[in-house]
Amino acid sequence: RALADPAVVEANLAPAPDVATFLRESRASFAAAAAAGLAPYRLHYNGQLADSGGGGHLTLGGPTPECSPFLTQPHLLPALLGYFNRHPALSFLFATDFVGRSSQAPRSDERTADVFQEFGLALALLKRQRNPTPDLLWRSLSPFLADPSGNPHRTEINIEKLWNPHLPGRGRQGLIEFRAFRMPPSPERLAALAALLRAIAAMLVRTPDFPAPVRWGPELHDRFALPFYLRADLWDVLDELASTAAGALPRGGAEA
Repeated sequence: RALADPAVVEANLAPAPDVATFLRESRASFAAAAAAGLAPYRLHYNGQLADSGGGGHLTLGGPTPECSPFLTQPHLLPALLGYFNRHPALSFLFATDFVGRSSQAPRSDERTADVFQEFGLALALLKRQRNPTPDLLWRSLSPFLADPSGNPHRTEINIEKLWNPHLPGRGRQGLIEFRAFRMPPSPERLAALAALLRAIAAMLVRTPDFPAPVRWGPELHDRFALPFYLRADLWDVLDELASTAAGALPRGGAEA
């Protein structure tokens, strides 16, 4: 008899105040899924191990919209968008099998050249603003964080719930969702990705200045389709994080 294709069950974890709590709750969630006969992976017909088919989306924000770092530090979001632009490993290394402008989470520079030029202009103008309001942030950036059809849900960095007046009751929460991540095979790897995103955000709060976006062109897919360049780029990210952390330590070495 024929067997139905495996479906995907979506589970949304409650907000966690820190990575340790997130790891503990993720372990409990993975254990409950395993007890129900579910797994964070699937097997292709040729036996190849793949992700579950869903996404391992991660969301950053604050306990309240007013406490969201993306609103209290209004230059953080433009800096974050510029940082992801400069480091394609964050877009592709942990992504699903399908990437690019027709995927579920296209990058802002995978659209047309004129859209990318306008995106760069929007970032440059926001950089001139001393304290851009949440409304200005959302109106300035939301047109560029969408797929080629204009769907704002299908984008690498989703700001639908940042300060969106068109989603009553849930659009103004100061939240940023990262949609380019595949479902990790373990809670430890999921927590590691959350720690990486939090560390990048913390680094950019300290150093919010950023250069103009890079127009990668064909190099984006030609070079960063290769694991060597993705890993090298990730090491650049980790080196930057380490350098920033070292600069934050008090004189005399490690923290007490």
